[in-house]
Amino acid sequence: MSDYQGWTLEEHEQIQPWNILDHNLGLVIQGMQQTGFQKWGFTIYRCTYSDVDAWLRYIQYVREEFINTLIIYGQQFLLEKYLDIEVIEDRDQLDGASKPLIRSIFAEKAERDRQTEHGGPGTATLIARMIPRFNYCLYVDQACLDTLLAYEKWKREHEQGGHQNEMPPYVVCAIIDTDCEPEGEGKDGYEPVEGCTRYFPGWMYCVVKFLPDIYNRLHFEELIDGYKSYERPPAVTNAKGQRMPLVAETVPTVQI
Repeated sequence: MSDYQGWTLEEHEQIQPWNILDHNLGLVIQGMQQTGFQKWGFTIYRCTYSDVDAWLRYIQYVREEFINTLIIYGQQFLLEKYLDIEVIEDRDQLDGASKPLIRSIFAEKAERDRQTEHGGPGTATLIARMIPRFNYCLYVDQACLDTLLAYEKWKREHEQGGHQNEMPPYVVCAIIDTDCEPEGEGKDGYEPVEGCTRYFPGWMYCVVKFLPDIYNRLHFEELIDGYKSYERPPAVTNAKGQRMPLVAETVPTVQI
């Protein structure tokens, strides 16, 4: 019996609640089938401009990890053609930009895209508003780019005989939730993270290789929901103890 189930969304059987667990990344497929938005994937904001070559390698790494996951899940023939990883670059506006600024910029973009991709104003259904590509974006600053450099260094040394009993460091990005309140959410009183003392500052660090699975679950869960799916920064979710450097808080200068 062939495993072929159609290599377009129209040919593929309709994903329903009773058969969704039979399909890897089934929520991604269902979301596109039900809404007519035939794209999936995150928008990436480039917020560091220190190393062009490293940036290009970072983006290539992200794309390769998405494809690798599709191959592992046997979904490359169906889902690769619909994968849309949009990269936003603007040195004047985005170099060193804060996460709240990116949240604001992306929220406006997502609202425009939600309308123009599906027939104009008023056509975006409630289900369409829940699609992750319209609610979450990726943020890459120098600290995130440095995780690629650390991974590449580990890989070179491993090929030369080093680190034989060690796991490589993860390549990391930040994922931003546009629906979070500006001051954060959850219980207050935590160590400040970029000025936020609430449990959830509106974003988290995540491992790039897990992004397809995160995208899939965000169809039905919030970023901080689910079992072991959120760790408060500077910890990295699902990274076995890897942490990121905290960004120092800036104190505005008062003109006298």
